[in-house]
Amino acid sequence: MTKSHTPRPQREYESVLTGLSEESPPPGLPHGPLRGGQAPEVPLAALQDPANRHEETWQLRDRTAIVPYFSVENQVVWGATAMMLSELLALVERAQQRTSQEESTRA
Repeated sequence: MTKSHTPRPQREYESVLTGLSEESPPPGLPHGPLRGGQAPEVPLAALQDPANRHEETWQLRDRTAIVPYFSVENQVVWGATAMMLSELLALVERAQQRTSQEESTRA
């Protein structure tokens, strides 16, 4: 499992606990307090699906920002959590590419 921390104002931290498993995690898997009171379980393939990745343009004070978010199974994941998931997906995709290249070299 990988735990990521993103600094937030007022010395607060956003934490995302991610794990990859062939099976669903067992009931009662420990986790900390959650914003919104839930910990959605989302298949990796759903996060990788381009149809579930979105962007919005927001006006923030005096600048325009592109804000990425995921919309999966009637849930929207945005902000720091979406950014951390995007970074996780980039790592997974690079690993999948390396594995694919290694397999084609062996063949």
